[in-house]
Amino acid sequence: MARFASLAHITLTSYAACMLLVACGDAGTEEPGQPGTGNTGSGATSGVGGTASGSGATSAGTGTSGSNATGGTSNGGIPGTAGTSPTPNGGQPGTAGTSSGGQPGTSGNTNGGTSTSGMSGSGNGGTSSNTDCDDDEDMCGNMCVNTDEDAKNCGSCGKACGNQQECNGGKCECTGDLELCSSACVNTDTDAQNCGSCGKKCSSGQTCSNGSCTGGTTNPTSGCTSIGDGGTVSETIVVKSGQTYDGQCKRFRADAGKLGDGSQKEGQKPVFIVEGGGKLINVVLGAPAADGIHTKGNVTLENITWEDIGEDALTIKESGTVILNGGSATNGEDKVFQANAASTFRVSNFKASNAGKFLRQNGGTDFKVQVFIDKSDISNMDECIFRTDSKSSTVSLTNTRYSNIGDSLFVGVSPGNITESGNTEY
Repeated sequence: MARFASLAHITLTSYAACMLLVACGDAGTEEPGQPGTGNTGSGATSGVGGTASGSGATSAGTGTSGSNATGGTSNGGIPGTAGTSPTPNGGQPGTAGTSSGGQPGTSGNTNGGTSTSGMSGSGNGGTSSNTDCDDDEDMCGNMCVNTDEDAKNCGSCGKACGNQQECNGGKCECTGDLELCSSACVNTDTDAQNCGSCGKKCSSGQTCSNGSCTGGTTNPTSGCTSIGDGGTVSETIVVKSGQTYDGQCKRFRADAGKLGDGSQKEGQKPVFIVEGGGKLINVVLGAPAADGIHTKGNVTLENITWEDIGEDALTIKESGTVILNGGSATNGEDKVFQANAASTFRVSNFKASNAGKFLRQNGGTDFKVQVFIDKSDISNMDECIFRTDSKSSTVSLTNTRYSNIGDSLFVGVSPGNITESGNTEY
């Protein structure tokens, strides 16, 4: 009996130790990381002092991202002894699963296993993203770009520059010598729709060369065939930006006492001032014409006749492009036209005679004046057609008749700044 009692004691003692080991599961451990599900398991139980049906332990295999494995189960162990179970795919009963860190930009999620009388392991994977750009760059979509220079993202993400444009300082600009005319980059030296300046169209059959319309025909014709009376002007008539003043081929004379007598006396006032964006057409200036017409900025003059040149027929007072198409001027003691500011002067279909010079840049100045004379007739000039003291000024004389020009065609113009073609001396 003592021997059997001793054996029973050992058996019960071993059984109690086993139960203690099963009940006290290890705490789950894990590192933040890859998506997965940890192992779970419960220790078996059995009755004390009698027979018991042990429930096999269950265990979950080590999880991988997006999948779960379930351990095997068993029932009915030896009476008084916990059932056993296989542990497919790893995982000890009562021990939590483990997982490692996720990929950049992806959140890892996992839950640790659970155990009886143990600690539950749990945790969430970390997140990371590569969103850092240099100080001079912005994140556009999934790319770092410099919006000061990127033509597809100029100034801000998604703002793309047009054809023949580049991004400079966050603004779209035309490349090279092109100019922006109505949202398109064009070469005003050759573009017949923007010849010399934006919006200046050449007539049918004409081409644009060096910013001047050549060939074909131009309008209007030279001069008024029937002249009416515009009266005496005692206060300068101002043509403002956006306005067109049509003189209807009437003759306008200056009030000698208020505007000037048309001599070479300085300080006389003009009969007309045309401001930038203004247009003057079909006007005849009779004697006295005082100081004729003053221009300020980009202006257009069409079919203007000076019966008397006066002090000057026309003076460019402020920088801009002045277009004179059609008309005539005669009888002047000095120059016909004068340029007092950096400018571009385009003359076509015009006849001038009996004066000192056709055009004079203000003496002693070095700013640049660009002169284009096309399809005109110039005769009886005492000195020259164009005189300047500036080495940067240029002149183009094309398709023009000339006669009895004093010293030479041009005075003071650098030889490399002179263009001549299609001209006839008579």
